[in-house]
Amino acid sequence: ETRPMIVVVNKVDLFADKSRMLPLLTRLSEMWPSAEIFPVSALMKDGLPALLELIRSRLPEGEAQFPDDQISTAPVRFMAAEIIREKLFLQLRQEVPYCIAVEVEHWEEDEERGQTVIHAVIYVARPMHKGMVIGKGGKVLKQVGMEARKDIQELLGGKVHLELWVKVRENWTEDPAFVQEMTRVAEVL
Repeated sequence: ETRPMIVVVNKVDLFADKSRMLPLLTRLSEMWPSAEIFPVSALMKDGLPALLELIRSRLPEGEAQFPDDQISTAPVRFMAAEIIREKLFLQLRQEVPYCIAVEVEHWEEDEERGQTVIHAVIYVARPMHKGMVIGKGGKVLKQVGMEARKDIQELLGGKVHLELWVKVRENWTEDPAFVQEMTRVAEVL
């Protein structure tokens, strides 16, 4: 059985005269005769809805692989850590030290208060990065915490108490044992 193949050609907005694309499209058709060639402009969002519909139409129906209420194969603790990392990157933009790891140290379902209590540590590789992550007067960390808490509450469908700490772990990216432990934690969570 042959699988459907779609070749997506991006940046077609760069061609004012669309007929100049014909040699490229012809060549692609020769390379993959059974493929559907689909020109798009991601920048202009031209052709993306039709591409999505084409992809959906080619996907085979199958048995459900997970329960209806399971939104991902990733554990929710890992997803919570990734939400915190995302908010850090968005908050810090170009200043971001890309050597940031987030570890959920404590996760407790507090049924008495009707909330999930999460304590997470943000690891940075240099002392100067700690100051960047915390921000002047704690402004950056507070904003990250508020935004992450909101998304985690939406993920869990309930109240969340989120506490964040920033710790320096010098050159953690060059410490194979630490990197392996962070990977193991992500898999176990």
